[in-house]
Amino acid sequence: MCPKLLIAKRFNEMLRQISYITLTYLIISVFWTTFAQDASQWHLPEGAKARLGKGWIADVKYSPDGNKLAVASGIGVWIYDAHTGGKLDLLSGPMDDQGPMYDGNHIAFSQDGNTLASANLNTIRLWDVTTGKHIRTLNGHTQRIYSVAFSSNGNTLASASWDDTIRLWDVTTGKFLRTLNGRTASNRVRVSNVVFSPDERTIVGGGSNHEVWVWDVTTGKFLRELNTGHGNKITSVAFSPDGRIVASGGTRICLSDATTGKHLNTLHGHKDWVYSILYSPDGSLLASGSRDGTICLWDTSTGKQLRMLIRHAGAVNSVTFSPDGKKVAGEYANGTVCLWNVNTGKQLYTLNGYTVGVVESVAFNLIGSDGATLASGNRDGTIRLWNATTGEYLRTLNGHEHVNSVAFSPDGNTLASG
Repeated sequence: MCPKLLIAKRFNEMLRQISYITLTYLIISVFWTTFAQDASQWHLPEGAKARLGKGWIADVKYSPDGNKLAVASGIGVWIYDAHTGGKLDLLSGPMDDQGPMYDGNHIAFSQDGNTLASANLNTIRLWDVTTGKHIRTLNGHTQRIYSVAFSSNGNTLASASWDDTIRLWDVTTGKFLRTLNGRTASNRVRVSNVVFSPDERTIVGGGSNHEVWVWDVTTGKFLRELNTGHGNKITSVAFSPDGRIVASGGTRICLSDATTGKHLNTLHGHKDWVYSILYSPDGSLLASGSRDGTICLWDTSTGKQLRMLIRHAGAVNSVTFSPDGKKVAGEYANGTVCLWNVNTGKQLYTLNGYTVGVVESVAFNLIGSDGATLASGNRDGTIRLWNATTGEYLRTLNGHEHVNSVAFSPDGNTLASG
């Protein structure tokens, strides 16, 4: 072949490759931008919105009254009717050229169900659940926030971050109150899970090593370390309703005396990391969700495993009980939220439409007896509220880049996110 023709042929082939690469890049860029944005903002037909999806799931929570279910996702917080499963609202922040300025991970309802907290990379947002309006933003952390929790009276919010601090905030004013230190003021505390004791006097946290710590809420003073029996990092912590026992999850579940720190029992059954644990409202059951894809229900008086809920939908990242203890919600790595009947183990309904990913946090609104609202915080930046009885979507909250944790205020009027 003539050298000039060969050069021309190779040049044309190179142009075709460049064009193909450029076209591929443009397709990916357009697709990614489309995926990141909140389809509901475009006023598209419902079918188109469904195909575009609702983003990554990060967390799921029931409202205290049991009427709503919040699902935190990458485009905001979706609010569902917990009875019908119908969508009620989308709580979301402002849009920029890359999509909604929000990426949700962890959410929590206040005790009264009126407030929702959502945690992003390093900020916390508080939401009015009734109106869907953003109340205020709490700034101060310098690294990703992994957990938020309301005190039972709803006046104080705790946040744990990988900037090695646990911070306490005044919910009404948004004022920073204090930082919880380690054994000495110079100790760094890397905690990824925090929870208030029922009497609000202490906070328990577990983190990157095998330790679980207890602090005095009023003074911020470190009180004690619990003997858990863990040999690896702590992935979840929970107080029993009477405040006497602290359950901690890692590669197994360990129970410790909250006052003396003594190790009481170890629960075996999961085959992988336990990502979430929670006591039922009456304290008779303990629910645990694991990376092995199962939810286990345990008898707290005997330590016996009562039931294993299996769905084959990937890791269970978060579990939450309805306020009446009759239902348990789990969020799965495949982008779904599933509600189960605790007594029968029957699957009630599934909330779909999310991008495959990680749901970081779920929370029930605890006001009322039927667990009517469920909030979920998602990696795609949304917090969704649902009716926990029907599965009906209520609304979505958007507002910041990455929701790691959510919590309802005790009166149910405010939701905090971080």
